[in-house]
Order: sequence, then structure tokens, then C-alpha cells
Amino acid sequence: AGDIVHGTVTRIESYGAFVAMDPPPPSNDDNYQRPRHYKGLVHVSALRPPEEGRVEHPIDVIKMDQRVVVLVLEIIPPPPLDERANYKIRLSLAAIDPATNKVREGFVMPAPRGNREQDL
Repeated sequence: AGDIVHGTVTRIESYGAFVAMDPPPPSNDDNYQRPRHYKGLVHVSALRPPEEGRVEHPIDVIKMDQRVVVLVLEIIPPPPLDERANYKIRLSLAAIDPATNKVREGFVMPAPRGNREQDL
């Protein structure tokens, strides 16, 4: 969490937008294996800074195949013993200043949410 990554919007739902994050650049290590693309969710509440107003639907702010810069808020591991489950990655577009592609001044990282299903 806390990394700034580039990616592409791959799906838009009423609750947010999914972003396929670019893999890191290749390493000089001979044993380097290119990582797979990971997807994360930018919740509708994290699409625009609060001072810019509420987002009614993500399509008002973001478009399919749009290139974006996002902040990784949290990486939630899958529940143990569930081999089909994937990591859940929470992202924020609102945290990034589009003029600098850096974290907005005054932005405070939200508390981790964790895997609520595991906590029950």
C-alpha cells in the first residue's frame, strides 16, 4: 500500500471502476519472471476528491480504456484455503494530483478495511 501505479480502466460498474495495473519494469536479474497484471477497484467514493463533489456514477468521471494514475490503498490477501480467490486491491484516483501524478497535499490514507469475510 502507498505505491503510485499506472493502469488502464477495464470495467466500470455503478460502485466503481476496475483498473488493470501495469506490471513493474523488467529487472536485470536473469531469474526475473514478468509478473501478471493485477486488477484493483477504485470505489466510486475514491474517484474524485470530496471537495469536488459526489460522483453519481463512475461513467461521469472515468471512461473505458482510459489510462490512469492511482494510489494503492490496500492489498487484501485471499482467505486461507481458498485457492480460487484472488487478492483484493483497493485503489484511489482521488488521492492523486493530476498535475503532478503525486499524492495530493493533505491526503490521509484511510484505515485498512481488511478481509471482512475472514473477520466474521
